[in-house]
Amino acid sequence: MFRFTVRDVLWLMVVVGVCCAWGLHVREINSRHLRYLEDIDQRLLNDAKKAQQDVDEIGSASHEVAQTAS
Repeated sequence: MFRFTVRDVLWLMVVVGVCCAWGLHVREINSRHLRYLEDIDQRLLNDAKKAQQDVDEIGSASHEVAQTAS
């Protein structure tokens, strides 16, 4: 059978602890990255809506100018 010393068990605990800490760190990085991408997506959506409103306002203003000129 296998015989494990206290030193072997302590090394196993160190390895497991490092792996768990690394996994939690990677999960936190992924979570932050996802929030960052969602924020950028929302900002781009807001900018696109604002740009469309500006285009609509310019289009209606030029249409009114064309009607008053004729």
